[in-house]
Amino acid sequence: MSETVTEKKLARRFGDYLVCSAGTLKNAVKRQGQLLKLGQIFKPIGEILLENKEISREDLETAIRKQRIDRIKICPVFSTLTGTELSALSMKFTEISIPAGEQFIYQDTPDPKLYIIGSGK
Repeated sequence: MSETVTEKKLARRFGDYLVCSAGTLKNAVKRQGQLLKLGQIFKPIGEILLENKEISREDLETAIRKQRIDRIKICPVFSTLTGTELSALSMKFTEISIPAGEQFIYQDTPDPKLYIIGSGK
């Protein structure tokens, strides 16, 4: 079974948006694993690269924005928006990760947020 265009876009990893070498990314992932083994709080790859001065704050923010735009544009509700509109909309979103099995939307409970589920169900 072949992947659809949407699945390929969704499958992009954060490192695909960063301006650093594959080796630099590999080292950051290794460092991330070391920190977890030491019982420290999970650190995103971007933060590790920033702390190590491998990327700038601007590089990190640009990568986050590009990934966010790609995630938004695969959602059918936003599929007709232009690149400029998607870029503007991406500035209004904040991404969160929810542990598997944790409920975060409740029926009949008002919630002022709009959720776009990037992966999972």
